[in-house]
Amino acid sequence: MSGLSYEKKNILHRVKVEGCIRCPNSEQRKKHQDQYGYCTYAKTTDGLGARCVGGWGANKAVFLKYYVDITGKALKSSWENIYYIEICSGPGICVDYNEGEQFDGTALAVLQTEGAKYFSKLFFFDINPITIEILKQRIANSPNICEEVKQKVIVSVGDYKKPNSILNVLYANIPSNVRGLNVVFVDPTDLSVPFKLYDSLLNFGNTADFITNYAYGTDFQRNVVSAFKKPKSPSRKKYEGTLQELGFFEDEVNRLDAEHNNFRELAKEHKKQFLKSFEDRGYKFVITTRIKWYYELIYISKNPLGRKFWEEASKKSAREREVGQKTLSFD
Repeated sequence: MSGLSYEKKNILHRVKVEGCIRCPNSEQRKKHQDQYGYCTYAKTTDGLGARCVGGWGANKAVFLKYYVDITGKALKSSWENIYYIEICSGPGICVDYNEGEQFDGTALAVLQTEGAKYFSKLFFFDINPITIEILKQRIANSPNICEEVKQKVIVSVGDYKKPNSILNVLYANIPSNVRGLNVVFVDPTDLSVPFKLYDSLLNFGNTADFITNYAYGTDFQRNVVSAFKKPKSPSRKKYEGTLQELGFFEDEVNRLDAEHNNFRELAKEHKKQFLKSFEDRGYKFVITTRIKWYYELIYISKNPLGRKFWEEASKKSAREREVGQKTLSFD
């Protein structure tokens, strides 16, 4: 008997996790987390902590893996210095609570590529010191990351709300005479990264390409309408801070959309204002890669070559990348 089947590539090293009970909702997951958000039930293969995410969480790891690989190999001869900077790195491994499987997060995924060899240094920042120590151990112990790449990795505590905590590490490790292209991945869980962080990174190095997680479908969706009604609310302060210019909450069209609970138009306008600050600085190439309805990965570059690299990395869905091609099997 014969038929068509898919052969999994397992590019994120998926494996079943001992102890995972595949919690059906966020309330259940919170009951099983410690104070740092790590699951107390699931036991990863290396015994280190992991956070539970939906299956779509692997998508960004797949896209980043291919993008870094393509960029590093393509630019190795034309750029003397290329730096990868990841903000909100996480611990390196996540648990898919839908499938009960662990998989490589973005940090481990990009470091395992051939393209990573051609980056001068690769930086990973997270606000949680426990997370940073876990990621350090995972990188050091990984048999899938070559020693050449491990020697280029810098893992550090960094708070994106305090840009200097990140910039100081960059200044200490990248002298002014060796600055070059910065590939920056910003991966928060909500719309809380202040524009002053982007502004600081825009002024560091010769140029920068950005991939940012625009998480419009979670916290923003729940709270943006109420933020119009409560001028002093933390949510309003947060969403204002992500934009360079004030005025989003004073705009009459936006206020009317809020009165009608028109979240989609508000999200569209917020993103438009966010991107305008980059466009004003000469960033002409913007590509949006949607991840379900939860968030978008937005690629931002001044260079059409960068756009080409991201288009190549994201032209197939993450599932297609992971599962691979159909093959003819004989039983």
